[in-house]
Amino acid sequence: MTGSDADLLLTTACGERFALPLAMVERITALPQLLPVPGAPAYLQGVMVVAGECLPVVDLARRLGLPRAAPWSLDIALLICRCGPLRAALAVDEVLGVIHSAPPDQQLAELFRGGLPAVSSLTQTPQGMALIPDVGRLIDLDLALPGSDLTLPESLLEACRHATAVTTEDPHDR
Repeated sequence: MTGSDADLLLTTACGERFALPLAMVERITALPQLLPVPGAPAYLQGVMVVAGECLPVVDLARRLGLPRAAPWSLDIALLICRCGPLRAALAVDEVLGVIHSAPPDQQLAELFRGGLPAVSSLTQTPQGMALIPDVGRLIDLDLALPGSDLTLPESLLEACRHATAVTTEDPHDR
């Protein structure tokens, strides 16, 4: 995300909230027939053909190390995402809508820099906190490179689940 306000697509995967930069989501589509990829990691569900182009289909939950308790339903949403030259479909359980988010403050941005490669920030939503994933890292599927494990720490997920909105009082309002 840049230093300006941004529209985010609010989604869920395995009960967790994620907000993806809307500018990186080309479209939302239903689950088509997938072509399997033998020997692929669990998060790579297969490939789909869109306008003659093969796109990898990445299960967002599994890519982030979240346990998927049930198999996909037919109403799962696929987000066709682009980040520079990379393009892939991210599978999410539900699309909740578009939200407008102010940029994170510098202290919050520093919290995620260097420590969690799959997360760039978080944002407050009407439903609670949502993680803003690094879409580029999620769809970069060079399986030959080490370090492709993007598992989120349970402590971060737990903190997001229980976070409440923090409001600051303007001293001039007194």
